Amino acid sequence: MTPRHLPAGRLHPDAPKVLFVSHEASRTGAVIALQRQARWLVDNGIVDPVFLVRRPGELFDRDVLKTFEEIGPTRLLSGAAERMRRIVANRAAGWPSRVLDLLFCFRYWSDYRDVRVVWFNTVMNGPAHYDLSLLGASRVCHIHELSRFLRAYLPAEWTKAATEDVDLWAAVSEPVAQMLELEYRVDPARIETLPGITNLEASLPGRVPESGAGRSGAGDGDASEPETSKFRVAAIGPPGMRKGSDVFLAVAWEIARRGYRDRVEMTWLGGAEGSLELDDLRSDVQASGLSDIVKVYPARKDPEVLYADLDLLLIPSRQESFPLVMLEAGAFGVPIVTFEGSGGAALFASWGAGLTVAYLDSTAMAEALISLLEDREELGRLGSAARLLVEERYTPDAIGARCEAILTRALASPRRSLRARLRRALSSRRPV
Repeated sequence: MTPRHLPAGRLHPDAPKVLFVSHEASRTGAVIALQRQARWLVDNGIVDPVFLVRRPGELFDRDVLKTFEEIGPTRLLSGAAERMRRIVANRAAGWPSRVLDLLFCFRYWSDYRDVRVVWFNTVMNGPAHYDLSLLGASRVCHIHELSRFLRAYLPAEWTKAATEDVDLWAAVSEPVAQMLELEYRVDPARIETLPGITNLEASLPGRVPESGAGRSGAGDGDASEPETSKFRVAAIGPPGMRKGSDVFLAVAWEIARRGYRDRVEMTWLGGAEGSLELDDLRSDVQASGLSDIVKVYPARKDPEVLYADLDLLLIPSRQESFPLVMLEAGAFGVPIVTFEGSGGAALFASWGAGLTVAYLDSTAMAEALISLLEDREELGRLGSAARLLVEERYTPDAIGARCEAILTRALASPRRSLRARLRRALSSRRPV
């Protein structure tokens, strides 16, 4: 790729136009990773970006949308527009629906015909594959999901659309790459590995405690209020079965049962304020008598405030591809405890950045937590290893260079013929 490393903010005249497609504008790991990657590419004069942000989602955040707009021209597709198209597809099946689909295809072709690469962020963009079918651009999919999530939450036709249309896959971790090869029969030559980018500037070295030093705890009022006598533990993500909020409560119950109620503060951070899942978790905390040890807060814009005072990050998820929160906590010298075989999180822990316990064994997870509470030297050793891993492998320059290499491969792929594009648009339906 010709453009490279111009002064920040200057676009090389030969920079290729790249369309980045995001499934939503929310404060989630996949979206934040996309923004950091795109910003690095733009700051180094490597791409001329445009963004297509599909549906806002439950965690829609206008500041996240504003960040997209600051990086490059952005189009937001509202949830109402998506629902209307699904209604038309279901109630006016046949030629009315097909004509509407083709009109959208031509509209997107008109708007983005000079795009040379389409970069889909996650496989949660199935309908967009059809809408962009007239573009001759190469297609990259940065996949953040593992098989359990795909089977449970992703419509089969969306997965089919992605696997048929993607030219090059960017897997967020080795477990995701293995899933693509073994379960979805993707040629390994078409798979690259691309983890998320950490924001090392937010984790000032002076705020990372030395080996053996503890951090402060949270009070009742806010996730950032210190309570120095307590060992601070957190889990981050939308509450629910997939992220393991039920396991998190079971760990808290075991901690309390073993007499550590006054020494540990456990925080769940994530979800939308007012959502049923967040309200259910708060109700469960109160009903189980754990209100003094467990605090529940919605997702926040500055989780770094939490990381700076954290001792340990729990990842009780049933399956994790390679969570960005794990890397961000690691940048602050915070180790993790997670389950064996849970995906990328278990891999990160195996590199010396944390501990793993038997799958769904909340008792073992509580025991691991207590062992690190009692052995601050081991806690500091694991935290130092986490920080070193992040500094060596997940810096903006390291991950940005991988993004550039993937785009270079995509640009070298031959453009799709007009005949093939027309056949694709005419012979298939938009997934709903």
